Amino acid sequence: MTALLAHRLPRISVTARQRGLLLVAVVLLSEGIYRVAPVATLGIHAMIIIAAMVRTAQRTSTRTATPLAPFDQLLAAISVVSIARFAALASTSSDWPLLVSVGLTGAISLTAVHAVATQIDLTLRPLLRFPTPSVTLLLGPAGIVLGEVLYLALDLEGADPRLLDRDSTGILLTMATLVVLLVFIGLADELMYRGLLQTSMVNLFGVAGIPMVAALYGVGIAGWVSVRWGIALGCVSLLFGWVRHKTGSIVPSAILHGFMAYALVEVWPNAF
Repeated sequence: MTALLAHRLPRISVTARQRGLLLVAVVLLSEGIYRVAPVATLGIHAMIIIAAMVRTAQRTSTRTATPLAPFDQLLAAISVVSIARFAALASTSSDWPLLVSVGLTGAISLTAVHAVATQIDLTLRPLLRFPTPSVTLLLGPAGIVLGEVLYLALDLEGADPRLLDRDSTGILLTMATLVVLLVFIGLADELMYRGLLQTSMVNLFGVAGIPMVAALYGVGIAGWVSVRWGIALGCVSLLFGWVRHKTGSIVPSAILHGFMAYALVEVWPNAF
């Protein structure tokens, strides 16, 4: 068993893994305490962003082509989550319409993903391969069903109040909602978590990085929304991570994620 685990883990120094585990533990703690200590949570995220910027600046100043170390890749990937947290906090604290908030937060996340992917020499194009047309067509309905399960089980407990106040007002708004959620939630979240973060986690911890990403996602939801949603979406995140690992692409999970969000926002609230 020891030999099997050793084979499954990349050849990284124990010290790098220990630093990575400490970083993940700090982020988990900061996300979990947001409701009781929001200033501490945001302070930790700010320090992560600053640390990532410093490491990037140090690498740039040396003008070397040496690949970024696995721990520094993980730090850079987590800094994107930190940036997204600040963007989400700003948008949810505003009076902007829900789709505007989602679009701005997602655009900031996508910009940060592209910038960090460039810094850590991660090519995003291989992650954007589409499955076969028949599989692609099945992913939308599957996401709708997944959203129905979540809606019936959790009833949007703790969700953004703007979700509960929305009314469907026509086909154009419905289609705009679908496009915004597919791009700025499905694609943005999956590039961030299953693209950047899962890649860096697996590079450092092997396949154990997949449930670690799911834990970060679930605890983040638990701290910012509710524990029930955190557990449920942590399990969904584990499913998305497995799909990304098996397919080598984030497109299937992005489509599932986008349609799941669409079902929660637009389909099932208007069906019951």
